[in-house]
Amino acid sequence: MHWLAQSAPDCLITKKRLDEFVEAHPDFRPREHPNLDWWVGPGGFVSPVSPLGTDEILSSTPEKLLADLAAAKRDEFDGPSREGLLRGVSEAVARRYEWSLDLTRTLKAREFWESDLWKAIVNGWARADLTEDQWTAALTTLLNTSQIISAVTYEGTQLLEGGIAKPSHAIPIACFSLSVQVSEKLWLSCVAYDEGRAESVEDWALVAINRPAGTLVRFWLKMLSRVREQAGKSWVGIPAEHKKLFAAVLNGHSDAAIVGRVLIAAELFFLFTLERDWAVENLIPLFSFSEDSRRAIQAWHGYLGWGRWNEDLLSFLMPRFEEAFPRMHSDFGKEQRKRFCEYLAGIACHSSINPIQEGWLNRFLLSVAEEERVMWASCVREMLKGMKEPAVESAWNNWIKNYWQNRIEGIPVLLAVSEASAMVDWTVCFKGSFPEVAENVSKGPVPKREHFFLFEELSESDLLTRHPGAVARFVFYLLKNRIAPLYYFEPLLKIVDGLRQFPEARNDLLQICQQLAELGYPNAGTLRSLILGGAQEGGPPPTSPTPSG
Repeated sequence: MHWLAQSAPDCLITKKRLDEFVEAHPDFRPREHPNLDWWVGPGGFVSPVSPLGTDEILSSTPEKLLADLAAAKRDEFDGPSREGLLRGVSEAVARRYEWSLDLTRTLKAREFWESDLWKAIVNGWARADLTEDQWTAALTTLLNTSQIISAVTYEGTQLLEGGIAKPSHAIPIACFSLSVQVSEKLWLSCVAYDEGRAESVEDWALVAINRPAGTLVRFWLKMLSRVREQAGKSWVGIPAEHKKLFAAVLNGHSDAAIVGRVLIAAELFFLFTLERDWAVENLIPLFSFSEDSRRAIQAWHGYLGWGRWNEDLLSFLMPRFEEAFPRMHSDFGKEQRKRFCEYLAGIACHSSINPIQEGWLNRFLLSVAEEERVMWASCVREMLKGMKEPAVESAWNNWIKNYWQNRIEGIPVLLAVSEASAMVDWTVCFKGSFPEVAENVSKGPVPKREHFFLFEELSESDLLTRHPGAVARFVFYLLKNRIAPLYYFEPLLKIVDGLRQFPEARNDLLQICQQLAELGYPNAGTLRSLILGGAQEGGPPPTSPTPSG
């Protein structure tokens, strides 16, 4: 009624009814959004409010700060709270490091071990730009204060991992030995804390990067990178100190060791380049299902997230890839299977290992389900699109030509419609071999697609002038077989316009006009006349409005 009264203020009937309603319901108030039952308004993060400003905190004595903390309310949503004061302590520590030393000395002398205050202090150190002496003092405090290690495990690992990677004021080389000692104490805390071992995890890499144990392993890896950079030409291999750290992870049975191995496996390539023999002996077995299937899945989750390879590493890792083929469909999630296929596509297109001659591609096809074979075809398409023409043509001559012909003949398994539907997009990548590739499409199962952008790609490609006859035959084949729904005609008109100057394309262009007429293009007759008229020099073919697909 209020809305109607606003819309028609001169309507006496509405005004009378609204006045009666308001009189009967004096608490009535018009809604801000009268035509909606619900809506989403603006939102944001509300930080805890500190009862003291940063300057006030810095001017407080440790004793007064402890008294203020004891008096502060906990979990206050919209007013000053203990959480807000602790946030202020972190800001104060980050601003003035010496103040934090006075505070920690007082806390240790009074044996005050309440975890939230120590967490705030360590968080402040992580935000501060520490000098070498300050890093030494902060790390020494952590090392010599065993009472707080378990309470600040998360904050301590963040301090180390963030500190080693800072672009400025990072942990200095002189503090590496001290930081390793601190990390060993934090590692023991991670091992002692049982976070609940899950039998099945969708993404072990995601779990690993969000656990303190994973943060520690990333710290060790980044520190090792700094050590390698510092050593330069004098590098002789991974230092014994680091091997000891990694051994605790590789040989451990705790939840911490599990997530640590995931991240070590992710950096297989890096560690392999640092010391090949050590990596082959200690890391390659992680990927073996025959030794420990659960550990292998976790290692693959890590490697498939961030791993790299080179020819030397592949000589050791390729057998582990093959060992995983039969386990892909049952033991890997969809995202991992896709990434696995991306790696195989990269190996097929960029390595010296010929997938047909070496036989691994046939073994892959025989081991996996149709879903993975379609993933493989899609990944090869993306790989080809990122390659330059000579490399694409080399891949065609080296293995793709034989592979495609074999699949049409059912070797090692018959090409499925779903695979052929993914492979049809390969065609535009082959500039020199396009006629052969397009012919292979017509020899296999008829592709069927829900969405199709190949006509757009062809219309923008120089294939129109390089292989006009082959392109015209290919487009006619796609239209005749109704490969995908056609929602607009402009790309096809552009293709016809680009081809009608070539006599070898004329017969197929006339058949394309017939297909366009059957598909509802209203100017197909005019287009046919242009083609029959010898493709006069002037003007593009007629256009049409986009159908309401």
